[in-house]
Amino acid sequence: FRRIIGVVLAPHYSAYSVGQYLDRARAAAEPHGIEVLGLESWATEPAFVEFVAADLQRRLDASPQGTRVFFTAHSLPERIIAAGDRYPDELRSTAVAVAARVGLADDAWEIAWQSAGRTPEPWLGPDVLEVIDRVASDGGTGVVVSAVGFVADHLEVLYDLDIEAKAHAARRGLGFERTACVNDDSEVMGALARRVTAICA
Repeated sequence: FRRIIGVVLAPHYSAYSVGQYLDRARAAAEPHGIEVLGLESWATEPAFVEFVAADLQRRLDASPQGTRVFFTAHSLPERIIAAGDRYPDELRSTAVAVAARVGLADDAWEIAWQSAGRTPEPWLGPDVLEVIDRVASDGGTGVVVSAVGFVADHLEVLYDLDIEAKAHAARRGLGFERTACVNDDSEVMGALARRVTAICA
């Protein structure tokens, strides 16, 4: 074979994440005469948006009035903004699409970040724990975190959100819900497969 299609299971393009994975694959493949193409972004893939929106609606239906929604992704160093990286805009595009599908007012949701690295430089914020504090201080009743930057249940979801953030919300007297991750959802996986087929065409 002479071609590889790379699909990074992260919906939002950043030169520091998806871009690096694809660049490394290209560097490894080039000496062998293999072309590497990549699906760079699927931030507004309709199947993905529908998956998140449907679960978010279920969570909101079971939550008290005054619950606030936060769309989160893995934080990256703030220097990516100066470098012109489109990562924050990618996350916002998902949030806007999901919020529109659910019918959320603009003041009912916002972007937050999580799982920042332990380095001295500033990372993208606000952090999800900070926004939980703000909701509590403003008299809110609960939060629903939609971790749209993470496709699968792993440490940064199962611990950072389901344990740490949930416990933090409980200490502040807030309800806490987290929308499901895509994992191996057949509709979303099928949509990604069709995108790969289109690249191959």
